[in-house]
Amino acid sequence: MSCTLFLVRHAAHEAGEGVLLGRMVDAALSREGIAQATRLAERLQHRDVACVVSSPRTRAFQTASIIAAGCRAGQPAIEPALDEIDFGEWSGKSFTELQDDPRWRRWNSLRDQAATPAGETMDDVEDRLRTCLLRLSALHQGGAVVLVTHAEIVRAAIFHCLGLSAANWSRFEVGYACLCELEARDGEFGLVSLKEPAEEFPG
Repeated sequence: MSCTLFLVRHAAHEAGEGVLLGRMVDAALSREGIAQATRLAERLQHRDVACVVSSPRTRAFQTASIIAAGCRAGQPAIEPALDEIDFGEWSGKSFTELQDDPRWRRWNSLRDQAATPAGETMDDVEDRLRTCLLRLSALHQGGAVVLVTHAEIVRAAIFHCLGLSAANWSRFEVGYACLCELEARDGEFGLVSLKEPAEEFPG
């Protein structure tokens, strides 16, 4: 028996796209983000969602709460394994500022080897995510789980499913409120659909 896993990047937030929020800075959903999350809920409400789990960040939890309400799945559960990458001192800086930091340039050119100032690597992210996916898929055989998280965490899931390294990070974008569907069966994960923007959903 299989389990369907929907990985969702949180919807758009009030801080906009110019700042790396990380874990140390947070922001609520913008009006646009609320609309995106509502469209996600409409898209998922007929998919037999057993539960919704979320990163601890406000932007993710608000997205998860809207989806959970639309799917009548109860209150979202906080899942630390879905948290944003720990960017340490980079958190809260604009991407313009970060361009002057050689460590940031290394992170983006050698994503499969480099670490953030807090020491987290993409291998660390994939390890914590895989453990989480295995646990949740085992608990919800025959059903579906929605996991609301962050762009790099969604990328890590896709890398794992496709057997790619994090060096491929720039080959695709993971926009706000994007939805990726995975199928979990016998401890293995397959990619069913990739990155469906909320703007393209009906309704």
